Amino acid sequence: MVPWADQINHENVNVNYDCLDPTTGERLMTWEEKLEVQRQEEMKKEDNKGKFLTELKNDLEELSN
Repeated sequence: MVPWADQINHENVNVNYDCLDPTTGERLMTWEEKLEVQRQEEMKKEDNKGKFLTELKNDLEELSN
């Protein structure tokens, strides 16, 4: 009962708890969180690909001059 009572003894604020896998130490995520992480990784890959292609184009133009 004490842990529950401790939670109601504070003002109304958002509280987040991170659950860690005891074996790996990784944070456990919901399916939605995993999908969001994957989406962000894909966006980062696309950004890096675009930057690489832009730099490659500039380098090739510089070499051709």
